[in-house]
Amino acid sequence: MLGVPRDADETTIRAAWREAAKSAHPDAGGSNAAMTNLNAALEKAIASLAQQRQTTSASRRHGSSPNFAEDPDEPKLAGPISRDAPSFSVSVLPVETYEALLVIAGWWGDLLLDEPPYAMEVYVRQEVPYWMHLDLVPEAGSTMVSIMLGSVDGGHVPRVEAVRDELIDALNALEWT
Repeated sequence: MLGVPRDADETTIRAAWREAAKSAHPDAGGSNAAMTNLNAALEKAIASLAQQRQTTSASRRHGSSPNFAEDPDEPKLAGPISRDAPSFSVSVLPVETYEALLVIAGWWGDLLLDEPPYAMEVYVRQEVPYWMHLDLVPEAGSTMVSIMLGSVDGGHVPRVEAVRDELIDALNALEWT
């Protein structure tokens, strides 16, 4: 459904999802069913990629981003992945939403993937750290933000609904211009 080869990396998978979402999303003339199917295809592709990583014990690679390199001191994506799609909408354009989320990412941890204004990944530095991927999709003058969380070094993955609520609170606390 995403039209990517089986050996596609996560960047390619997510780029294909974002492109397909432009026509599958109900606000773009698609339907809820089409978007649900597209989201399921993304989740299946990402889960398959995560399983391949666990099986081969290979370090997580994502294009040229510095995330989870082969350095033994660096964290590794391992364990469950949690996803909430769609997570929430922000009533500004993706560029503005991205900039706001970039500020929050700086507060929470380290930016691993920077693909403005449509995707970012963050290594969230908490007592039990985790990995967070955010996808931003234009939605009739606003932005739909989808969240995916992953375990780092086999640690706990927080409830995606709790992280979503924290992100919304943080966005609401910002002074938007």
